[in-house]
Parts: sequence; structure tokens; C-alpha cells
Amino acid sequence: MSDTLTRVTANATIRQNLPPPFARLRPWIGAGGGAAFLVLLPGVVLEAVGRGGHGGCFVAGLLVLVAGVAAFALGAVLAPFWRHGAGLCVAGIAVLAVWFTLLLLARQARSFAFARCAARAGDLVGAIERYRQIYGHAPDRLAELVPTLLSAVPGTGMPAYPEFDYARLPAKPGAPTADPDFELTISCPTAFLSFDLFVYQPLAVEQRVSPGWSRPRYGDWIYVAD
Repeated sequence: MSDTLTRVTANATIRQNLPPPFARLRPWIGAGGGAAFLVLLPGVVLEAVGRGGHGGCFVAGLLVLVAGVAAFALGAVLAPFWRHGAGLCVAGIAVLAVWFTLLLLARQARSFAFARCAARAGDLVGAIERYRQIYGHAPDRLAELVPTLLSAVPGTGMPAYPEFDYARLPAKPGAPTADPDFELTISCPTAFLSFDLFVYQPLAVEQRVSPGWSRPRYGDWIYVAD
């Protein structure tokens, strides 16, 4: 009888000394979420300063996503048989939560960078329009704006996509005279097989040539995702 009482007392003491469930899972949450945060944060920063869009950020995000899904699935399968299964499962959830949060932040950072680019392009577009007023058509090359209308052809301000792509368009019979007779774009791929474009297109033109379309707009520029 005394042995049984001793064992019961010992088991009760052990249970009292065990940390609560959340405390046992906290290190797994910190490890999973912290690792994902450290891997993905550079991509958010690069997008904010106009250096994003290259394959390295895409690969890092894909690897974190796969790791999170794998940890969650493996932990869920092993939880009944392995005491750390629940921790691994929770770590996977933390990884996926951080991945989703930083994905949204990266998109906002990229949007901020393109909004700055559209504002920066105002001087270039204004110079082209003044050239049109003087000569009746857009210049054949941006270099023709220098030095009369611009001291130098400006860049985009985005190191990942440093230059504007420019082309003079042939005249279209019946087109409104206010329509641009030039094409000003920035090629801005976001991954290995992406062909996104940032295009100068005033709202009135877009509403006429692409009615019903909805694209992210930054002043007179639109972002065309492929």
C-alpha cells in the first residue's frame, strides 16, 4: 500500500513539474517562425528599395513554403508516435504564418517602389510632351531630349530595372491627338518565367482601349502582370 501511495505521489509531482502545453511548444514556434523571418526579410527589403524581382527571392520563398508544409504534415503524422511531433507540426504552422505575412509585406514594398518610380518618371514624360508640342510628334530616341529639355535621360531609380524602354509609335488614323504617340515601359520580371511590364498609359487611354480591365495603377502608369 505504501509503495502504491509513493508511486502516485511521485507521478503527481512529475505532472506538476511538467511545463504547460504552450510552454512546451513555444520553442518550436520561435524556431520555425524566426528561421522563416530571417530567410524572407531580405526579400522584403530588396523589394522596398527597388532591387527585388530576381530569382533568389523567389527560390527562397518557395523553399520556405515547402519547408513549412512538410514540417506541418510530418508533425501531424508523427504526433501520435513521437513526443516532438506536435512541436514540429506547430513549427510548420509558424513558418507558413510568417511566409504569408511577409509575402503581403513584399507586395506592399514592391508597390511602394513602383509608386516612387512613377513619380520619378514625371520629368521624363513632361519632356516628351513638350517635344511633341514643339515638333508635332514624339522623339525617335530619348537622347533627343538632351540637352534642350533634359540635362540627362533619367533612370527609373530601381536598381533591378534601371532603364526605361522607349519607342516611337506610328501614327494611327483617327486617334485622338492627346493620345501618346510613344511607348514608355519598364520590363520588370518577378521570377524566372515572368514578363511583367510597367507601362505609361494615362487613365483616359486605358478606359478606351481596355474597357473593363482592372490593373494596379500608379498615376499615369499601370502594372501589367503576365
